[in-house]
Amino acid sequence: MSDEPILTTRRRCCLGLMAMLAAGCSTGESRPSLISTQKERELGQEAASEVERAVGLVRDPALVG
Repeated sequence: MSDEPILTTRRRCCLGLMAMLAAGCSTGESRPSLISTQKERELGQEAASEVERAVGLVRDPALVG
């Protein structure tokens, strides 16, 4: 069985994703955005808090500097 059809499909998907990213970045804006900056900050803070709760943070001053 040949892997060529899978590789061709993978290449097409990658090229399609790259084209979509390029199209989104070529609008003249600094970055494409589907949500507000404030909402993005809120989501980032929520994710950071969840990571801190789940994994914890190193607070040793010798390591954090």
